[in-house]
Amino acid sequence: MKSSAIKKSTSQKLIFTLLCILLFYPPFFRGLFFQKELIPTHIIIAVVFITYYITNRKQGIDYKFSWIEIGLLSMTLLYTLSTFFAANIELSIQETLKYINYLLILILAKRLINDKQRLKIALTILVTAGVLVVFIGVGTALETFKYNGAFVGGMMNSTLQYHNTFGAYTLAILFLAYMLAGNFQSKEKYAISIATFVLFFGFIMSYSRGAWIILPLVGFVYYILVSVEYKISFIAHLLGNLVGLAVIIKKFNSILQTSGKASGWLWLLIGIVISVAVSTLLERFLKKLNLNKKVYNIIIPVATVLMPVIVLLFKNTILGFLPKDLAERLGSISLKAETVTERAVFYKDAFKIIKDNPIIGAGGGGWETLYKAYQTYAYWSNEAHNYFMQLWIEIGTLGIVIFGLILALYLYRVFIVHKNTDDLELKNTIVGILAAVATILIHSAIDFDLSLAAIAIVLWSLIGMTLGISRDMKELKISISSKINYVVIVLSVVLLAASSLNYFAANAASKGIQLVQSKQIQQGKEKFKLASTLNPFSPNYLADYANLSNALAREDKNAKGIKESIEIMDEAVKLGKYNFKLLSNAIKFYLKNGQIDRSIDIINSLEKYHPLNSATYENKSSLLMALADYRLKNGDIEEAIKHLEDIVKIENKIKSLNDNIKNNVEMNSMVRFVKITPKTQENINKAENRIWFMDYR
Repeated sequence: MKSSAIKKSTSQKLIFTLLCILLFYPPFFRGLFFQKELIPTHIIIAVVFITYYITNRKQGIDYKFSWIEIGLLSMTLLYTLSTFFAANIELSIQETLKYINYLLILILAKRLINDKQRLKIALTILVTAGVLVVFIGVGTALETFKYNGAFVGGMMNSTLQYHNTFGAYTLAILFLAYMLAGNFQSKEKYAISIATFVLFFGFIMSYSRGAWIILPLVGFVYYILVSVEYKISFIAHLLGNLVGLAVIIKKFNSILQTSGKASGWLWLLIGIVISVAVSTLLERFLKKLNLNKKVYNIIIPVATVLMPVIVLLFKNTILGFLPKDLAERLGSISLKAETVTERAVFYKDAFKIIKDNPIIGAGGGGWETLYKAYQTYAYWSNEAHNYFMQLWIEIGTLGIVIFGLILALYLYRVFIVHKNTDDLELKNTIVGILAAVATILIHSAIDFDLSLAAIAIVLWSLIGMTLGISRDMKELKISISSKINYVVIVLSVVLLAASSLNYFAANAASKGIQLVQSKQIQQGKEKFKLASTLNPFSPNYLADYANLSNALAREDKNAKGIKESIEIMDEAVKLGKYNFKLLSNAIKFYLKNGQIDRSIDIINSLEKYHPLNSATYENKSSLLMALADYRLKNGDIEEAIKHLEDIVKIENKIKSLNDNIKNNVEMNSMVRFVKITPKTQENINKAENRIWFMDYR
């Protein structure tokens, strides 16, 4: 019996350690936004969960499922279902795998982070990761080392590659650090005080206006909900951070403009020392002062509500104290800002997609695949810049309702714990986690933070931790939960298998590219054949395989091989019917192989799904010119003239599209029009000359 308990404890500790590693590293790999970094993480998480499941089965351990877990499982199954009707099967599968990942993270966090000690460890790991992410951004800004995309245009992106997401991430982790600062004692206290300043500095250097606005809003709610001791700690650390920042910010920014930037580290250290000193002394002073609780619970909140009035009155003085670029960024916060109006256009277009896919959505990647067919003007954005809208597009009204219920259940759980527990540390910890979760969700309403799997892992792990330390939570019966366990383990096996196949397919394609570049076409073709076999839903692998097969077949004058390559391209076009680059290349492929009707069908698809892309009309004019030449060569002058006249009509078509944009959009510098490219103009001129010559003759 004792041996069994030791084995159980050892295995639990091992899985917990692996979970902590999974919580730590994701932000460092471009936020796991790209498949190259995400797929290995899928594999690792699947292996960890399957190991966890098998270990528990051997030990006869059964767990119950909460309704939040059931909600996320339902969302995952909806993504699976929507794949069968998806606009882009490949992207839909990728998104489904991400949600299986999040489900497993939620379950592991709930089951393994179920006491205060483990919770403190997990939260400290998240804060440590956040601090290191900021240091990477600072090091890149100061040219101490290189990390591509970590500091661009004076804005800190760090490993997340996007300044707005970096701002939201650092703020979310900052709230965890503020909470831990109220929790920790002695040496730990100094370490977490350092962390708060580093995170605050990174948050400011992100230049994310959306995140800046969220700090006072969520910070106010956090302050209201925590106990007086944590209120004192929060005031002390926030003021300490502000003082430290005020001392160094102008000097640090000026150093960024010089060639020798190493001294920036010294100024960051000075900011840390000042911040920690002010925070420590102020917290001790306030505790010693022992003010009436009403000061913290009533007077300070009321004064905080009035703070915006003071800020507005002294706005110019405050902005004058800041570096010019920071002041300009703060001063530009407005609902009339061009980025705000542009996102309003995104949301308007998103509703058009939702209207056409109302119940279960257009599948994962729905916005990226479809938005160019619905866009109001010719913008480029593969993200809807609103997680809730993107979710609605992908899994429909049913999916967004389920997600809404998950959030409602989470808030209810926080409310119950906060109301019923007598453990102040636990109560304040729950509020700190709530602040981090709220930061991510609120900012995701105006940006695409949750498209980065690293941010989503933070979100779902925090929700899982909340469930793990909750007591007296209503859960499903063991008999029902055991059946759900089978569904979850099947999904984890699917995650492992599909991700492994995608990994090997990507490797095969990469080797295929290298072989083609070294003129080993036959071997390259075989690699792309393998890639398209391992991942049969990738239109790009199929298109590359078709092109290489066709090139070899044409060289050998192999009619059967040519026919087979055309059939492969047909499948690629079917899978990637919205893929502009693939379709553009397919036009040339079919034309080269005498498939005129197929070429015309594809140009019609381009015009239908990419009506505001200037290259659509360049492709169309070039195809029609090639067809006109072909008709003329074969003596079919009447058909040739029709093609030439269609080329000439392109100019009026583009004018009509641009007039429509002008009539439906509030004009600003963000608005993009359809252009007549030099090649399109050349084809129009050539067509007009030929028509004139034929008429004259």
